[in-house]
Amino acid sequence: SLPLSTYDTWIIKHVSRTLDSLLKFDPMEFGLPPFDDN
Repeated sequence: SLPLSTYDTWIIKHVSRTLDSLLKFDPMEFGLPPFDDN
């Protein structure tokens, strides 16, 4: 199995990449209502 530090680094990169793409996601492109922070 992978050393934990390698696994942690992979998880962190994967999660930050996922969050990045979620932040760039534009719901209007898919005909969805825009995100509302309220």
